[in-house]
Amino acid sequence: MKQLSLEDINLDMIPINVLQDVDKRIADWRAAGGKDSDTYIQNQLRYLKRVELMANNAADTLTYF
Repeated sequence: MKQLSLEDINLDMIPINVLQDVDKRIADWRAAGGKDSDTYIQNQLRYLKRVELMANNAADTLTYF
């Protein structure tokens, strides 16, 4: 599976509360001795990418009157 980085994600499309949650999860992981190369970090980035894709899909389906 392709390695993601923050540059692969349009953070402007993600709600701030989601960004804050993932930031805290990653900070807690690092504080507990986790490394940036751990699978856990990639899982968090994949989650952000899914949220971005859902936000994009929702924006595409909105109808303005």
